[in-house]
Amino acid sequence: QQQQQQQQQQQRRLQFVGNRTECALLLLAAAWGADYAKTRAAYESKILRLFNFTTQRKLSSCVLKLPNKNVMRVYVKGGAEIVLDRCVAAAAPDGGVSELDSKARQNLHERVAEMAGRGLRCIALAYTDIPLIDATRPLNFFDDPDNVDKNLVVLAIVGIHNPVRTEVPYAIRSCRRAGIVVRMVTGDHPLTAEKVARECGILYGNYYDDLNRRDQES
Repeated sequence: QQQQQQQQQQQRRLQFVGNRTECALLLLAAAWGADYAKTRAAYESKILRLFNFTTQRKLSSCVLKLPNKNVMRVYVKGGAEIVLDRCVAAAAPDGGVSELDSKARQNLHERVAEMAGRGLRCIALAYTDIPLIDATRPLNFFDDPDNVDKNLVVLAIVGIHNPVRTEVPYAIRSCRRAGIVVRMVTGDHPLTAEKVARECGILYGNYYDDLNRRDQES
């Protein structure tokens, strides 16, 4: 019986291999009761186009045909501040859609800044619908992902925490003692980058105050 229980626990344990951000989103979906394997099996054959993540666009998107509808659904995920700038509406708790006016947009950007300040990597999830048949659409419409990644409806903003490994701050200190200047290159939100840099020991003290003072003196 104990062996059977261990096997059941093993079956329930989720194991994902790949990009950490993708894995975190899959774990979140599982925690909400979604079955990733069933969802993928149901929709994989309906995928019409994939646009992979690039460091320039900082988002990725998937175009698929919705069952029994004459529209294509575009799902987008990427850096929250980038995706929000492409959104015109937001999903409402009742399942409807509300216009994303300047006040609502500002509130979301402030929420992203607050989350980033806690060291969270902020990912926005959004969608839009495109007519399946459109006689006015150019033949090369889908060659440019910017044609489809616009007029979006934001679904959610997810904060992902990627903890600094315990050995990193020690390694940074060792580099400093050896006279090595350590720099961090990242595409994350500036506030996320600052928080992580301070956890690593790359930034410390009133770094920006010192930097501004040196600029003024020069």
